[in-house]
Amino acid sequence: MTKKEHRDRLLSRLSRFNPENLKHPPERLLTWAAVSALRDRGLHVENHPFYPPDHVAFPSGYLVILPSSVPGNRIYTVGTQYIDLERKTQVTQMPTVQFWSDGKQWQLCVAEYIPGPGPGDFIEHFDSETAAVTALMHYFFDENAHVASAIAAP
Repeated sequence: MTKKEHRDRLLSRLSRFNPENLKHPPERLLTWAAVSALRDRGLHVENHPFYPPDHVAFPSGYLVILPSSVPGNRIYTVGTQYIDLERKTQVTQMPTVQFWSDGKQWQLCVAEYIPGPGPGDFIEHFDSETAAVTALMHYFFDENAHVASAIAAP
């Protein structure tokens, strides 16, 4: 492959991230009420999806993170870093949850193990955004089987 062919190939791959190619179907976007509810509890969630609309696993999906500075569940003894809304490095001691809709159902996924699933990994489906947000709150702030199985794992 020539340098020009390699460059053209890379540029064509990057074109999927141009703003005009990142238009998300409205039925896949979180409502402002859901984003506000998550943020009111101290969770990190962006205004727009993290994943592009054509992502194979999480199309137009969001990442939801519990900062270590917010009281809630903890799985890891050592934190994982991420960049917050103010572009500052923060730490979490919980797995990141992928949160997306296929246009019919809302889905939550934690997939820490490869190959998986491993202890604490799950995927759940909900008929409404409200039910999925409630389940997210339960995962991050209440005792639950997902967190218990991850903590019990060697």
